Amino acid sequence: MVPFLLINKRKKELEENEDKKILDIDRYTHSKLINGLFIINLIVVIFYKIKYEIIIKGLPIYEVRLARFEDLFSSAFENLFFNYIVVGLVSIAAIFFAIMLVNKKVKNILFWICGATIIMYSLIGYGRMMFLNVAIYIIISLLIQYNIKELLNKKNILKLVILIMLFILIFTAMLYARTYNKNLTVGENIISTFNSQARQVITYVTGGLRMLDNYIYNAFEGIDGFTFGRATLAGFEEIILYPLKGIGLEIDSYNNMISGISQEYTVIGENNLSFNAFYTCVMNFYSDFGILGVIIFPILYAVFMVWVFNNYNKRKDVSALLLLNYSVMNLIFGIVRWNFQSGSSVFVLILLIVLNLYNIWKERKNKNEVVKEHGNVNKEDKIPSRKKCEISKKS
Repeated sequence: MVPFLLINKRKKELEENEDKKILDIDRYTHSKLINGLFIINLIVVIFYKIKYEIIIKGLPIYEVRLARFEDLFSSAFENLFFNYIVVGLVSIAAIFFAIMLVNKKVKNILFWICGATIIMYSLIGYGRMMFLNVAIYIIISLLIQYNIKELLNKKNILKLVILIMLFILIFTAMLYARTYNKNLTVGENIISTFNSQARQVITYVTGGLRMLDNYIYNAFEGIDGFTFGRATLAGFEEIILYPLKGIGLEIDSYNNMISGISQEYTVIGENNLSFNAFYTCVMNFYSDFGILGVIIFPILYAVFMVWVFNNYNKRKDVSALLLLNYSVMNLIFGIVRWNFQSGSSVFVLILLIVLNLYNIWKERKNKNEVVKEHGNVNKEDKIPSRKKCEISKKS
């Protein structure tokens, strides 16, 4: 956590940006390009939802979830397209949805497009992870954009309680659809669902630590010694190796090496309670360099987070808030798994970083044009905003 102290290095600069409201949200929500992109992605998601429903007809309930991963795609390219492009845009739509909800932009058409995309995507396999992501994004956006006094008034507390209840209801409905038993009554199914959900919450919160403990003592069979960065940077490796495979170079990725092993279930509790796949982020760090990796990689991520926080505090831009939300969410998920082991998660991160760097370059270019037009600007003087520059150019 020490690197976060570096946030204060621009204290004077950050004091000039005390207003916590986003300056340019309408520029994004009214963009024809962004709206068009998300509409197209929604259509694609609906197509796969229809395809999924056709596939699961007649399947037993315990195979419905697996069909999402094993039967939905007819080729490796289609799998790649869906998990990188489609899921990547769904992930960004989830952050947009949270930001627009927090900023009371619910009447905007983009808000409903993003909401419909999240629902339709989650119904492909009846997964709940995207809803959990949205809940985290809403909390992050609230904490970043509003102070505690604003959040803790009676009106906002009531809204928060309603929102929490809504998410609990959605989670329960998704689990109910996946575990429905025809031999039980509706009431018995509901009770069974709530009991199962409570067990799953405890299992997911504590299971990763038990899996990590098991990994440290037993490691993965077939992987000897340290992996020297391949575990932590597995998502980047996956992106790099895909084009190489396309030209005939077959190099086994870290994810391929451990996919079968990590999916094996391990008993972590009483009554043969078993768990798989999630080993916390520490597993990746430890796999690369042992204890040294557990020290180095969190510091490097903290340094990255410092830049992400400073970027938002300085610019107050939607693209900066998108990146901040996504980075913090993945940091929180570190207690369960290292999300950037996935190539699709890294792909979204790269997209958001590139978007921010482009906007930073564009803002600097606009400032330079203002300086050329109006002469040197003193530090005490405020440089005209982007909108004022555009108005002056038109006039």
